[in-house]
Amino acid sequence: MKFVRQCVAFAFVLIAGASAFAASLSVQIVQHASAQTRIYETTRVIEDSILNYFFDNGFVVSNSPIALSQIGTDDDEQIFYKSSDEAFYGSVKYFVTVYVDYIDLLASKNPDAVLLSNISKISWKTVDVKTNAEVDSGSGKVKASAASDGAWRVSSFASEVAARIMREIK
Repeated sequence: MKFVRQCVAFAFVLIAGASAFAASLSVQIVQHASAQTRIYETTRVIEDSILNYFFDNGFVVSNSPIALSQIGTDDDEQIFYKSSDEAFYGSVKYFVTVYVDYIDLLASKNPDAVLLSNISKISWKTVDVKTNAEVDSGSGKVKASAASDGAWRVSSFASEVAARIMREIK
């Protein structure tokens, strides 16, 4: 019985030690769509996929609520500074802002569905919170065919974006 307790204590110390060295990351998703009044389910799937990707790869992950922004305004800048301040005060190492740009959803066959074809591009910016230095930025154009469109494809594309971001911060 004593041996079992020692093994459990040793495992606990290993797990606690590993989590103490895990990198922390905060994510802010910003939705860009014309005449938007609500957050689309596609944006929620993207956020969930990105958060899960980083968590599954050993990061301590937090997020700010999804924000709505009109293109051509200073909304993006205000959202970025507010959320990066939250990350700073939360002692997070990296802050990632992901911008999801939608096509004109009036032209979409199904604007409420979780479809990759409703998105024109995803772009991101990663900042080291302590130094406020930009670590990475980029964008990914969406290439979706009707045959492979759907929630699984949206999730897969978001995971590809998260993998590109992770390569730059590791």
